[in-house]
Amino acid sequence: MDRFRVQALENILASGNLGETQSKAVREMLLGKCQILASGALKRGKTDRAKIYQDKIEFYQGVI
Repeated sequence: MDRFRVQALENILASGNLGETQSKAVREMLLGKCQILASGALKRGKTDRAKIYQDKIEFYQGVI
């Protein structure tokens, strides 16, 4: 489920329809979901999937 939430949150950010406060809240939620997904993937030995979410974390941390 969280994979789809991450995708939806990214789509919301890309739409450009949010104010600064809303964008920051969405990015923070997105970072949290990506952290959960990356941790779960690492726990299950899925390093490729974990890397995808770690890259997203690095990207969105730079945006905040």
